[in-house]
Amino acid sequence: VEQVKEATGKRLTKSALSRYRATWSDAQHQMALAQKDAEAITAMLKQHPDMNFTESAMAMLLGKLVRRFAHAQESFENVPLDKLSHLLVKVARAQQATEVLRMQGERLALLQQKVAATAERVADAMKGKGLDEDTLKKIREEIYGLAA
Repeated sequence: VEQVKEATGKRLTKSALSRYRATWSDAQHQMALAQKDAEAITAMLKQHPDMNFTESAMAMLLGKLVRRFAHAQESFENVPLDKLSHLLVKVARAQQATEVLRMQGERLALLQQKVAATAERVADAMKGKGLDEDTLKKIREEIYGLAA
């Protein structure tokens, strides 16, 4: 009881200490899971900076919801309908946002392909005009924003 008071400033009775520890322990576990997820995403982005991971993020979100339901202290019969509906709306919005991001990613990929194709046509035309490879590479990288 004294340690909790020193650490948090909360005053607990001995009987409340057990419930507090269970809640605190679950919160610590959830924080550890979130940190592990964040580290995994960071490592993935470092290895694949151009990767579209919206589907993975959605799967992670749904996994978190499943874990949250599995560890719920109340039974589903006692959960207010407004809480459940609010949660379902959040999931639906997350799915919609994921779909929009996927479509935008596809559009961006098509645009990048068009730019790359145009850059190749310009490079071919400029080679005939006597431009050297270094100049063409510089145009490709600095003007078109394409990697060599």
